[in-house]
Amino acid sequence: MTERLTVAIDCDDVLIPTAPAIVDNYNTRFGTKLDLSDLYKPASLERWGTDDHDEAIERVNEFLRSEDHARIAPYVDAVTAIRGLAEVHDLHIITGRASFLEAVTLHMAETYFPGCFKSIEHTNYITASTDTALKRTKGEVAAALGADLLVDDHIAHGSNVMEAGVGGVLVFGDYPWNRQDMLPPGMVRCENWDIVVREIARYAAR
Repeated sequence: MTERLTVAIDCDDVLIPTAPAIVDNYNTRFGTKLDLSDLYKPASLERWGTDDHDEAIERVNEFLRSEDHARIAPYVDAVTAIRGLAEVHDLHIITGRASFLEAVTLHMAETYFPGCFKSIEHTNYITASTDTALKRTKGEVAAALGADLLVDDHIAHGSNVMEAGVGGVLVFGDYPWNRQDMLPPGMVRCENWDIVVREIARYAAR
């Protein structure tokens, strides 16, 4: 018998191709030569054209507040997969996005995934030092939701969630920030949404 699971799903670069858009916009506006491998490297600012970490974050946030960002459509296969998964499992978005993006995230979910997600949780993973928004780990949120699985492109988030007692992590995609020869125990790499669906079905049938 297939078990009904509670599945936590990341947003950026799992549902929506956000990172390439950030890099392209940043390079166009500031004359830099960033690529995807430069993301998530807060200690290395030289390629970001500033020596101020908060300024780099605010530059990115300016794009995230824009209509160009709001118009980014999800991966086509994510739309198909999520709509199918929502029929048999309880799905929640747990995103590292800042709280100021709650309206944009909700609009995206209602537009492309109507009725598919039970909740959308923002954890404020990357914020400026002056930001007073509540920060939570994905592990804290996943544990509170009683999640059985996490789908995320960050191995660090996966480790945090598993430490919180979640049963497994599906590491989505092939990105510079998640490439390593071996994944920690309990994690399975899923290069695309077809594999995600298959692995969730396998987990539910155990």
